Amino acid sequence: MNNLEPYLSARELAERWRIPISTLRQWRWLKKGLPPSRKAEGKTLYDLKDIEAFEEEILRHHTTMTSNPSKKSP
Repeated sequence: MNNLEPYLSARELAERWRIPISTLRQWRWLKKGLPPSRKAEGKTLYDLKDIEAFEEEILRHHTTMTSNPSKKSP
């Protein structure tokens, strides 16, 4: 991680999610449902607790959508 634990930089979050950092920046700019970020020391930082809660919510939503037999696939 970094010396600002428990925070991840934008680059660290992009690596965690295996996406280009440019995609993460674009999503942030478009306000596309990311965990909250903050600026410190000229860096965009994400609280690890917020990231984990966000990932859990995405997983819960995905699991609900894929395990609901009443939903029909397009």
